[in-house]
Amino acid sequence: MTCQAVQELILEDLDGRLNEEQRIKLRSHLTQCSMCQSFWEVQRDLDAALVANCVAPEVSSTFRPKLAQKIRSEKKQALEEWLPDILHLGSGIVATTACVLWLSVAPALVLTVGIALTFVSYALQTMFRFWLEDLEGL
Repeated sequence: MTCQAVQELILEDLDGRLNEEQRIKLRSHLTQCSMCQSFWEVQRDLDAALVANCVAPEVSSTFRPKLAQKIRSEKKQALEEWLPDILHLGSGIVATTACVLWLSVAPALVLTVGIALTFVSYALQTMFRFWLEDLEGL
């Protein structure tokens, strides 16, 4: 086990997140490596000092449910904001693929033009959206 991996285990051990097998491997390495032993001592002392001098703020009983609700609403809002972009790119890909399959023009040319037009129209749509957002801010 590398010293870097052991140092990660030390931090997890101080948080109480190690299982018995990991704890045994950690203790075994600490008995053989003075650098990791020193790291463990410093982290242990730092953890004890933080526990002694830092008090977690009191939060109301409704804090966690309200926070969870806010996170869910922000995820939904992010999806709603990105949905037009996803649909635009998806429809551009579908239209280009249909043209490649059904038009008698060289598929490579149709594919190149389709991809180019999809991205140009996407860039224009994005610039237009930013322009509208700037107007709303005025």
